[in-house]
Amino acid sequence: FQNMAGAFQNHQIADMTRLIMYLLLFVSVLTSFSLALEMVKDTMKTLSSFLSALAPAYFLSVAASGSASSAAAFYSLSIFLISAIELCILYIILPLVQIFAVLAFVNKLSKEDMLAYLLDTIKTVIEYILKTMIGLSVSIGVIQSMIAPVLDSFKNTMLSKAVSAIPGIGNMTGGLTEVFFGSAVVIKNGIGAVSLIVVLYLCLVPIGKLIAMILMYKGATAVAGMVSGKEYADGLAKVSEGGEMLLKAFVTGMVLFMAIIAMVASTTNRGY
Repeated sequence: FQNMAGAFQNHQIADMTRLIMYLLLFVSVLTSFSLALEMVKDTMKTLSSFLSALAPAYFLSVAASGSASSAAAFYSLSIFLISAIELCILYIILPLVQIFAVLAFVNKLSKEDMLAYLLDTIKTVIEYILKTMIGLSVSIGVIQSMIAPVLDSFKNTMLSKAVSAIPGIGNMTGGLTEVFFGSAVVIKNGIGAVSLIVVLYLCLVPIGKLIAMILMYKGATAVAGMVSGKEYADGLAKVSEGGEMLLKAFVTGMVLFMAIIAMVASTTNRGY
C-alpha cells in the first residue's frame, strides 16, 4: 500500500501511510515486548519467594551439619542478596530495558538518529549494573566464606577432641558424632541440589520464550530490510537488542540465585 501511495504526486499521503504503518508495527512489537517483561517480573518474584521460603529449612540443615556459625552468617547474607538482586532487576534494570525498547522505536520516527547516544548510554548503564551485581555478590560471598566456616571448623575440632577424651566411650562417641555430622551434610547437600533443580525448572520455559522472541524479532528485521523501509528494519533490530538485554538480565538473576545456594553448600561441607 505504501508503494502505491508513493506513486501519487502528493508525497504527504505516502508519508502519512508510512507513519501509520510504523505506528502499527510499534504497537504490536511493544505489546509482545511488554508481555515478555511481565513474564520476567513474575518469574523473578516466584524465584525470590521460593528461595526466601526455603532459606529457614535449608540453613537449619546447615546448622545441623556442624556449621552453626556459617548458617547464622549466610542466612542473613542470603536473604539480603536475594532481596537486593530482585529489587535491582525489577525496579532498575527492567524499566531501563523497557525505556530502551520504546525509545529505539521512537528514534526511527525521524530521519536523524537524535536518540542514538541516549540509547547507547542506557545500554551501557544496564551492562555496568549487571556486572556490578555479579562482582558485589561474589565478593561478599567469598569474604563471608573465609570467616564463618573457619570458626565452625575450630569449634567442631575442639568438640571432637573433647568427646574423644572421655574415658571408655570416647572413641565410640566420636565415631557417632562424625556419622551424625556426615549424614547432616548429605541431607543439606540434597536440599541444595533439589533447590538448584527447581530454580532451573522455573527458568527454562521463560528463557526458551525469550530466545524465541529474540529470534522472531531478528527474522522480522531481516524480512523488513528486504521488503520495506530502512526505519522498520532499524527499529526492529534495536528492539531485538532490548530483548537480548532482557534475556541477559534474567539469566544473570538466575545464575546469582543459584550461586548463593552453591556457595553455601560448598563452604559448609566440613571436609567431606
